[in-house]
Amino acid sequence: MLVGTISIEKSEVVSRELTKAGIKHNVLNAKFHANEAGIVAQAGYPAAVTIATNMAGRGTDIMLGGSWQAEVAALEAPTEEQIAQIKADWQVRHDAVLAAGGLHIIGTERHESRRIDNQLRGRSGRQGDPGSSRFYLSMEDALMRIFASDRVSGMMRKLGMKPGEAIEHPWVTKAIANAQRKVESRNFDIRKQLLEYDDVANDQRRAIYTQRNELLDVSDVSDTINSIREDVFKATIDAYIPPQSLEEMWDIPGLQERLENDFDLEMPIAEWLDKEPELHEETLRERILAQSIEVYQRKEEVVGAEMMRHFEKGVMLQTLDSCGKSTWRRWITCVRVFICAAMRKKIRSRNTSANPSLCSPRCWNR
Repeated sequence: MLVGTISIEKSEVVSRELTKAGIKHNVLNAKFHANEAGIVAQAGYPAAVTIATNMAGRGTDIMLGGSWQAEVAALEAPTEEQIAQIKADWQVRHDAVLAAGGLHIIGTERHESRRIDNQLRGRSGRQGDPGSSRFYLSMEDALMRIFASDRVSGMMRKLGMKPGEAIEHPWVTKAIANAQRKVESRNFDIRKQLLEYDDVANDQRRAIYTQRNELLDVSDVSDTINSIREDVFKATIDAYIPPQSLEEMWDIPGLQERLENDFDLEMPIAEWLDKEPELHEETLRERILAQSIEVYQRKEEVVGAEMMRHFEKGVMLQTLDSCGKSTWRRWITCVRVFICAAMRKKIRSRNTSANPSLCSPRCWNR
């Protein structure tokens, strides 16, 4: 007999009840995976009881009468006489199990997937052997309670059933099948939505690795450094000198402090403006950038061009890796927030699709 459960916790509950009843049995679940081969080999013995969690996909057949090959393998140097005796004993056990009706499957409750239920049933009656299967359900099972409770309860009232009384009716079977279809549909929608999220993340992942491979393939990244420098200084200056703004709106002390603290650049911008009242905004921007390039070139002369190129490449790779990690963290946070918002607005229905790419640019552009 093979008793199927949907979780390790449920298998342990069944095991405790069988132990109280004095019924010897074996437990086959993730906690005892090391003994799986031995447990399966003994599961076909006459009067053997095995409790299995998610038997589907284990890739093993339960041989009626047990596995004589396992008995032979357990011997260090089996003789022909020993092998013949083992086969003869196995044949007796095999015939006894066949006469008893083969392997009987008991399902303690239905799985969320009909595929797993069918694979549990498929453990018996293999290759022409006799076998049978039966599922025992309760209205307190998770599947029934969530997806089929109201409908089955209504059937019970119509049929005049009393609590604890066994129910065998095609309506119940149909209600259970409908409940499983609902769960399978929900799980499919979840996997589909996760795939949509992963597609967006994969685009960003591909972009980051493309940049990284380009950095690894070149020895001189000075052009990239120059481009980044120009963008960074433009954004920095824009924060204190808004484009096309009046001079009264400029924060020159703040800009000087920012350049000194962040870039170690001491620039007398206020003195420039005092000495050159006609100094235009665009000219001021060009002078600040030119001064930064000049300071950078002086440092390059000190350490040497080759060392500077090596240093630039190392810093670029480290920065890209660091930014990539923080980007993934922001993306995970963005997805979680998006899922919560989707659940609140109930946009997980079939008629309304959530587009995770809408939040991606905002996370990535930070």
